[in-house]
Amino acid sequence: MNENQLRNKFKEDLSELLTDIKYVITQGHPNPYAQVCADVLHEHNTRVFFLDRLLTILGWCLGPKGNVTEEARIKAETTRFMDYVGLNEDTNAPLMIFEAKAWGKPFVTARKPDDRRINEELIAAAICHVLDGNTGNSSPVINLWHDYIKQIIGYVRTMKDNNTHDTPCAVLSNGEWTVVFTNPTLTFITGKVSSRDIHTFNLNTYQSDADSLFNLLHRSLLTKEIPYPLRATQINEYIRADSIDSVYYGVHVYYEETGSRFHGPKPKILIYPVLIFQRSDGVFAIVSNSGENFPMDYVKNSNKNTSDLSEHLESVSSCLDELYEKCGGELNLTLEISPLNKFPGFPTKSSGPLSSTAIIKQIKNSYNEWFVVTGKEKHYLSDKPLIELCRFHAWAECRTENQANGVSAINTRSTSPRIIFIDSENHHCAHQAIFDRKKQNAIY
Repeated sequence: MNENQLRNKFKEDLSELLTDIKYVITQGHPNPYAQVCADVLHEHNTRVFFLDRLLTILGWCLGPKGNVTEEARIKAETTRFMDYVGLNEDTNAPLMIFEAKAWGKPFVTARKPDDRRINEELIAAAICHVLDGNTGNSSPVINLWHDYIKQIIGYVRTMKDNNTHDTPCAVLSNGEWTVVFTNPTLTFITGKVSSRDIHTFNLNTYQSDADSLFNLLHRSLLTKEIPYPLRATQINEYIRADSIDSVYYGVHVYYEETGSRFHGPKPKILIYPVLIFQRSDGVFAIVSNSGENFPMDYVKNSNKNTSDLSEHLESVSSCLDELYEKCGGELNLTLEISPLNKFPGFPTKSSGPLSSTAIIKQIKNSYNEWFVVTGKEKHYLSDKPLIELCRFHAWAECRTENQANGVSAINTRSTSPRIIFIDSENHHCAHQAIFDRKKQNAIY
């Protein structure tokens, strides 16, 4: 969906959410250990009934495969747990810290009844009070809100101190009210506090302020997502010459099954050459040459009177040369291609921020497509073997050494198991030990 469609969908879903939560509050939610329905939502129920859904309709995905970490553990002076942390899927860096409070907890309240400052100015004053090292008893806000502000400041500072991350957005919300801090690093760390960086909403204004909520908190806008495939002519929309950290050759690998089920489907691999840019903020931009692709097929080589991948590899190389020139021309820059050992790795769910060294990334929502970073090389395959005169491309030769994989030679491509290269081809290996090692790291 484009931005307008996402915005309209959010407004529709927000209206439904507000209707549902008003019903829950009016009727009370069931408590199996009480004789009557509870009339107060505790923090857990606030999250279940309202905040989880609010984040979902804002484009965030909760759960094990999502882009939101719940109860994220951080260590500062004491171990703390942040309720929600929205992550950039390219870098695992935090995009949003979202701290939940229980429904019914009071909105920001001035300590002195005659303090008539608007909410944003009152919160700004309370932040300055905390940053100056003052205690809650002398805060311009009630003690509860003094503690809330100390808590969110601590989270933002810890993310900066421990992980060198500047968090773009921080949120306090109990559902009935929401406070969004749009420049947490400047506000909480640098100490340049401005009411312009503080935005408040409540249950009665959510619908009328839906556009503002969308602009501040929707995942698509916080991530500033770079679409794929990105054309060379689009590159200046997302990358400036002075924002490039590194550039790599790579390929988009697509596996498919072709042919009739009656005669046995055959596997096919298409290679889409790509340039992979990494910006200084860690975000990747992947540029394709108008979707040009090349089947990975052995073709008769008239010079050698054999079949090999030379034609395929030359086509991929030529396509990357053309893409390199186009991107350099758009950026008015001579691009420097970096070696593979400089690539920081695609982040993985099991790794900490930017700690992974994976050079392969499965494309989202596809089990048969991957990005493979190749560094200065233009393909993950080579036309020339690393070991000259290796006999073990042939099953019969492996059998003589009692190291053959399987009970017979593989003479046809197969989809189950997935077999692309067959007996005696340069890229086929029939050696049992090598097969076992490859299986542990297979991408398809």
